[in-house]
Formats: sequence, structure tokens, C-alpha cells
Amino acid sequence: AVWAAGLIGPQQAVRRSSARPDNLRAVSAVVAANERRGDAVFFIPSETRVVSLGYPAPFRELRDLALGESPVASGTLTGIPVPAQELATRFAAWQRGAGHDGRVWVVRWRNPPPGVSVTGLDREELALTGGMRLISRWSVQSVVLSLYQPDRAGRPRLGA
Repeated sequence: AVWAAGLIGPQQAVRRSSARPDNLRAVSAVVAANERRGDAVFFIPSETRVVSLGYPAPFRELRDLALGESPVASGTLTGIPVPAQELATRFAAWQRGAGHDGRVWVVRWRNPPPGVSVTGLDREELALTGGMRLISRWSVQSVVLSLYQPDRAGRPRLGA
């Protein structure tokens, strides 16, 4: 009993939000409070998609244009991304679609974990947001959320 009582303090400390490198609840709360119908999302790099797994409800409303095969269908934690070439086609088709403002969320780690590198798909996602205007950015511990919208001239420029 004495041994168990001695572990209560350290266990409570480890469970605090401030003890973790991320706060997925707060990340999801930012998305939930600011998303709009039809918004798209890019997870850069694609492994960052794990951010959406802790509290997935707000992320379900976002269109993940780079996801080729869902985690369930692929039997993986984060799913299978589309090839970089296919992303530009998907993005253009999404832009032409109705019922949305053309806004794109970018979810990134402040400092990517060791072994995670930028891929061709990640570079393509960044290029697609290059023709857009940053309207808001939130830093929630290890996660950075950026929200882009088309520039004043209209729809975003592909590959800009």
C-alpha cells in the first residue's frame, strides 16, 4: 500500500497536459471552433495525420485531399497517401467544386520527430498553398495549425 501511494504523485504528473509534448484536445478544439463546411486539410508530413486520431470529430469535417486509402482500409495507423502527381489533380477538382470557400488547413509539427523527412507529396502540398493567403496560425505545444484561403484575385494558383 505504501509503494502504491508513493506512485500516485508521479502518475498524476505524467497525466497532466503540460507533461506531454502535444495537446490533441486543444488542437481539435481549434479546428472545431474555426472550420467551415468544405475546408480541406494537408498533414505535412503525412505522418502528422496522427494528430487527428485522438479527437477525430472536427477532422472528419475536413477534406483530406492527400489521403489515398484510409487507415482502416489500408490496415495502417495513418493511411496511404496519394502520389504527389495525383494531389494536384485532386486539388484542382476540389477547387472547382461548390459549397466551400476554398480554405485549406495545414497541420505540422513544430519540430518533426527524428526520422521523419519531407517527401515529394509534402512539397506538392506546400506548393499548392503557396498561391494562398495565410489568415490564421495557432501553435498548440508541438503542433502548428495554419489556415489559408484563396488570395484576393480568386482561386489559388496551382504550383505557385
